Amino acid sequence: MERSWHYFIVLNDKERLGSLVEDAEVPEDGLPICVDLNVAISFPTPEELNEWVKDNTSLSLSAGDYHIEGHYL
Repeated sequence: MERSWHYFIVLNDKERLGSLVEDAEVPEDGLPICVDLNVAISFPTPEELNEWVKDNTSLSLSAGDYHIEGHYL
């Protein structure tokens, strides 16, 4: 089995602290979240992750809405 780094979006707000983002934000439903690395969306690089966040959510890295966690899976 070949392993590689996977980068995840982890929320920082008090109500969802430590939750992982599962998919793109849906206007009527909000942001789907989970706590399982097998379900959460992941990216091969932090740059791709940040670009996806910019295009698909209202989260802001500079505002401290989320941080990036890397896991070698």
